[in-house]
Amino acid sequence: KIMVEKRPKIGTAIFIEFDRKILLAKRLKADSYGLYGLPGGHAEFGEEFEFTCQRELEEETGLKIQAKDFQYAGSINCYREEIDYHYLVPFFYAKCPEGQEPSNLEPTKHEDWEWIEWDKLKDLKLFYALSQFVQHVHSISELR
Repeated sequence: KIMVEKRPKIGTAIFIEFDRKILLAKRLKADSYGLYGLPGGHAEFGEEFEFTCQRELEEETGLKIQAKDFQYAGSINCYREEIDYHYLVPFFYAKCPEGQEPSNLEPTKHEDWEWIEWDKLKDLKLFYALSQFVQHVHSISELR
């Protein structure tokens, strides 16, 4: 019998700001159905996190932001034993470029993207790492 050692996964999360609002969508995956999440996703082997952000943001929303324009905002070590979930999540921040609108390019993974005021985040059911992260960040200006 081969023993497989479990290790945490790494997935980026991206705060995209426009007009003092943050881009979020409700997730459709069974284990996180209805929870609001940010754009983002798994880092590829050897990939710098800013390039993960650039790639994932474009894949999920169609928004085009260069890797150099993502600012590191902090990290969360998110472990949920009850659902066998362990992710290391670096969070990044970028402003939505003028003239670009997000599209839902992965409609089987989440509902349409919404612009939500920061102060409203505390009233929403948030995806695991995002929920942990916003407990420590009290305004958009702290992300910049």
